Amino acid sequence: GFHGKARSLGGFAAHTGSGIVADLRINGVSVGEGGMNTLYAAWYGVPVAFISGDSLAVVQQRALVPGVVGVAVKTGIWDRAVTTMLPDSAQAAIQRGVERALRGTLPRPPAVTRPGAVEPAYSTAIYAEVAEGIPGVRRQGSSAVGFSAPDYPAAYRLIRILYRHLRP
Repeated sequence: GFHGKARSLGGFAAHTGSGIVADLRINGVSVGEGGMNTLYAAWYGVPVAFISGDSLAVVQQRALVPGVVGVAVKTGIWDRAVTTMLPDSAQAAIQRGVERALRGTLPRPPAVTRPGAVEPAYSTAIYAEVAEGIPGVRRQGSSAVGFSAPDYPAAYRLIRILYRHLRP
């Protein structure tokens, strides 16, 4: 059920987190929620073999994890319009995709080292102003901040705080 990252042209309900994030870069790579979760799994050596969601999410996941099996069950027309497969067809396609993914060689997880740079950019400057009040978070521009963490799980927790709990 994944969707494209924030501000992805042609993505149905494309967003990252709560919708206040315009872009999220981890070690210079722009990722959405699928990418965040893939990197979290990779930290523990767990490969991501399958993704289902809209066509844009599948394309974005394949860019991060070459060889991942993807099933697009919907295609965005614009942010709030989509064409979808019928539920029975989608379920059957997902089942076939998972079976194919698990029969094949699992893709290698992306390399994840200590995050050198985590940089969320927000839809407006007010979120960056609030975020820079958190120790270790520094302003990177009008509506962006950055931080580093001792490991990816710590970075992941702070990323989620920065998009779930900020209020102007």
